[in-house]
Amino acid sequence: MTDWFETAFGPLYPLVYGHRDEREAHRAVQTMVGRVPGLDAGARVLDLACGDGRYIAALRRAGITDVTGADLSKYLLDRARTRGTIGTLVRADMRRIPMMAASFSHVLSMFTSFGYFATDDENYGVLREVSRVLCTGGYLVLDYINAFAVDASKLQQTVRKYEGWTIYEDRRLDDNRRRLAKTVRVAGPAGENLEYEERLRLYEPGELVAAIAECGLSVVSLWGDYDAEAFDKNSSPRCLVVAERIG
Repeated sequence: MTDWFETAFGPLYPLVYGHRDEREAHRAVQTMVGRVPGLDAGARVLDLACGDGRYIAALRRAGITDVTGADLSKYLLDRARTRGTIGTLVRADMRRIPMMAASFSHVLSMFTSFGYFATDDENYGVLREVSRVLCTGGYLVLDYINAFAVDASKLQQTVRKYEGWTIYEDRRLDDNRRRLAKTVRVAGPAGENLEYEERLRLYEPGELVAAIAECGLSVVSLWGDYDAEAFDKNSSPRCLVVAERIG
């Protein structure tokens, strides 16, 4: 059986997420540089679930060149290579990162690349792998959705156009409000009609902090957006956790 992310992060990805662009990545990286200790020209960075490499490009523009990108999607990795992304690109499942222990000073998990799997143990396994590949004193930046901001009463269908395609998205809460499900239908100019469903486990900030701590990391900052504003459960669009590997 094909997992939803194997479909979502194939050729449909640039259509559905074309609005998440290099400008957003540049903004986030500029915020992290100077605020996340050691994230500078000497850093050894793993961009986990790197997609088509937009964060790798932003890191290089900031002078950080020792970057490895890992992603399960062959399509997105090929797209990264086609666009001229410079750096090491590895096809990998984030539950089993094919890197030696203590290989990196920083691991970035951007744009809600956490919570894709069916069980908590699988999702927390990603954090255990992150801890393993981080060196002592290294840092994780986990960019996640603000689970408190997901209001079932406001979930509705959205319709938007992108390069001649129409994207329909229907959102709902499943599993006693613990999972955000999104049915995506993409209609093309030549009559194409493609559909799939995304499923994301919703973790509140306290759950993330506790899970990260169990993996030997200590949370040092909690931001609510890409400008490093303090997290507010009622108003923050994002939940960015910065954590140090302490042992």
